[in-house]
Amino acid sequence: MELEEVVEKTIEEYNKYRKSVAEAKMLKMNDNGELLAEISGTLCHTCGFIDYLEDFVYEMQRVTDEYKASLQDYEQVTDERFIVSYRIEKTKD
Repeated sequence: MELEEVVEKTIEEYNKYRKSVAEAKMLKMNDNGELLAEISGTLCHTCGFIDYLEDFVYEMQRVTDEYKASLQDYEQVTDERFIVSYRIEKTKD
């Protein structure tokens, strides 16, 4: 699978299970494996909202073992919107 295809499938799977409280959108991706995404929704802030950001990493693990994502940074834009930076690395050639 190509990287962009993996990211799109990961977002699709992420949204399938979380759309009632969180939705992911790809904002920008470069050739160096840097992904900028938006995660928005009601996100349960009292029960560890960071889990919603980290769940993207776990969804990618379910989608493929060819790539690995890691949460790099995030910025809260509004109560219900975060801009999240992920690093994606190829694990297999």
